[in-house]
Amino acid sequence: MKIIVCAVLLVIFTICCAAVSFASETDAQKNGMALIDLFKSKKKKTPVATVKKMLKKATDFNCRDSADYPVLDCAISYTDNPEIVNALIEAGADVNTRACHYNGTVLHRAALHRARPEILDRLIKAGADVNATDEHDWTPLFYSTRTPKNLKLLINAGADVNVRDTTDRTPLMDGVFGLYSTEFIEILVRAGADVNARCSIYGSTAFLIAAECNENVKMLSELSRMGADVHARDHSGMTALMGAIKFNNSIKVIHHLADMDIDLNAADKTGKTALMYAAACGDNRIVNFLLKRGADAKAVDTYGKNALLHMSEYWRPYGLSVWTLESFINAGLNINTTDNTGRSLLYYLTAKGEFEAVATLLRKGADAGMRFENGKTLLMCILEQEFEFSQACLSRSLIAGVDVNARDNDGKTALMYAAAACKGNTDREFRRKSFTRAVNKLLKAGANRAIKDNAGKTAFDYAVEQPDLADTNACKRLGGSGDILLNYQLRPKHGFDEAEQFLFAAGL
Repeated sequence: MKIIVCAVLLVIFTICCAAVSFASETDAQKNGMALIDLFKSKKKKTPVATVKKMLKKATDFNCRDSADYPVLDCAISYTDNPEIVNALIEAGADVNTRACHYNGTVLHRAALHRARPEILDRLIKAGADVNATDEHDWTPLFYSTRTPKNLKLLINAGADVNVRDTTDRTPLMDGVFGLYSTEFIEILVRAGADVNARCSIYGSTAFLIAAECNENVKMLSELSRMGADVHARDHSGMTALMGAIKFNNSIKVIHHLADMDIDLNAADKTGKTALMYAAACGDNRIVNFLLKRGADAKAVDTYGKNALLHMSEYWRPYGLSVWTLESFINAGLNINTTDNTGRSLLYYLTAKGEFEAVATLLRKGADAGMRFENGKTLLMCILEQEFEFSQACLSRSLIAGVDVNARDNDGKTALMYAAAACKGNTDREFRRKSFTRAVNKLLKAGANRAIKDNAGKTAFDYAVEQPDLADTNACKRLGGSGDILLNYQLRPKHGFDEAEQFLFAAGL
């Protein structure tokens, strides 16, 4: 009987202890959350005495706010008060606890928020790991480039100045992104940071990154003063000048780089020069500046493209690229020059549907009758696109005087291309519509439907091979059935479509 009574009493005692423990844990969590709320309150200054009084109670320092930051993180972020931070540490707050959402430590948070040096110093003395990494492999040093005092403090505490993050960048490389203060450069380099270290992904150095992403020319000057190689190239062979142009850095940076004697005519691994990058970006200010400084306008890349041909990568609207075009023409470039594939600027812009550009080139003397691969005319190249824009380009080319009955090396005419081009996987009604419009325009311009290619086939033969087109009126016209020929010359009074009216207004 005594044994049973003892057992019952033991169970009751255990339950009571558990209840007390649970209540204690709940109180500790409540106190932790109360501290977080106090730190985040809108009061200008959190009373240190109030914090110390609250810390006399049991406190769960691992309580988190809605952003997953623990008590110590919140104290640093919202109060920046060394006394409060010290009180929390003495009360048992863990200086190496992490915020789950980015896996950063309290020291990361302090560096990010540019906390007072006294706070970082207290954290380090309490055992904070200066080389701890977050989810991006950033150490607190990465976050301290904006705060020279904290940067020096971390370095003196043993922070690795050549550590790499997940993108293989060092603190020096990352620091040149967007920062306008240059003090961190000398601090890091004098502490042993490799000023010419390269990112393994692109081969970029801090100088190359600054040229691409930072408008502060003092950053470039300071890097150069500290030993950066201003002639460095990345894995693609790009120089700092090319990078500044490609990534649309300011004209001030480009002028500054040119003044640093970077070779204006250096070429990357594809033979592309700074002038070609400028042409591709469509910035006439840079083009004219480089030409005046002696850039070679006639240089070609490994694909046979000169700077003028690189204009096809980005044709700026509202006449902006026309100025660039005129600059190249004045520099002696032929508007009809072609690359290794025999393609001209007119070809590339037509293929991209740059209608304003096509009209401009034709006005400037572009040869609409030039031949491309396999003897194709511009008209044939347009017709085989099978895109909506090809109809507008078709009208422009016809008005510009393209020989509508010219043949390619296989004896095919533009009319045959119109019939054969609609074999793609586009919508059936779209194919029929495109085919009909193209045939009507070509016949209207005088296309000869009776011509046979080297295989003895006519445009009608190509059309009837496609069931989708065989029953169209356009196909019947090609075969001579139900034809209403539009044999009159192209004049504005005949009611041309919008594309044709555009060209007449442009004087073509």
